[in-house]
Amino acid sequence: LPLCLAALVPTALLPRDARMARWLLDRLERHATGSEGAAYHHDALLPLRGFLRSHAGDLPGALHHVQECGQLLARAGRRNPALSPWRHWATSLHLRMGDPAAARAVAAEEYDLAVRWGAPATLGAALRLLGTVTDGGRGIELLRESRRVLAGSGNRLELGRTLAELGRALLRAGDPAAEPVLREGHDLTADRGIDWLTDRFRFDLAACSRASGVDLVLTRAELRVAVLAAEGRTNKEIADTLTVSVRAVEKHLTRVYRKLAVDGRSGLAAALVPVSTGPGDPSTRAC
Repeated sequence: LPLCLAALVPTALLPRDARMARWLLDRLERHATGSEGAAYHHDALLPLRGFLRSHAGDLPGALHHVQECGQLLARAGRRNPALSPWRHWATSLHLRMGDPAAARAVAAEEYDLAVRWGAPATLGAALRLLGTVTDGGRGIELLRESRRVLAGSGNRLELGRTLAELGRALLRAGDPAAEPVLREGHDLTADRGIDWLTDRFRFDLAACSRASGVDLVLTRAELRVAVLAAEGRTNKEIADTLTVSVRAVEKHLTRVYRKLAVDGRSGLAAALVPVSTGPGDPSTRAC
């Protein structure tokens, strides 16, 4: 049973499903006793504890659990990055805590190990990680390379995750290539039932094709927060979706309300109604 439960951990961590994570953690802790349970401690319990700490807003506590997972794996001689994506989680936490230098160092270590291992899926994921912490055109180049490597790997999930990051990077840069990349990712994940990732593509495609005057008033970050708030998401849910702090969401919403001259969430839906566009509309080419 512990092995079966441990195998389910990605079903909670990838879509950031806190309810599933709590369910799994509760059952794993019941069985993680003695020599048999110890084998699953670093692979399952620590990542779940780290995720739930992060979900609760305790980023330092989450990072402690993730780093402890890495240390236990290293002591066991399991340095292969294909065995656990703990550096991916650590990189994200460093970024959310405002330490991009630490994030880049962890991502670079993951990339070096992935190159030595050589498996396309692992290398492609490491390239994606490095691309997300690298600014400007170089970051986009790394994400494109990740896409190329994963396209030949057969791992459609990792390819979909890379297309999501590449699409968002191109969207932030105002590159017209963003929309076809996002469309490719949407179709890829929708066909395979990866609903949590398909939702990300659907959201970014909506932001890409939006053609109201709001685009001229709000920044892309503000627009993303505003759209989610208008859908009824809480500040915590928005922060988890966009991988930012709750405080950042609050600041964005404050600026959105001021710029759009609305009193609060109740006025956002009307203020964000998109304008229908045709194939020749320049606003659709802006993305």
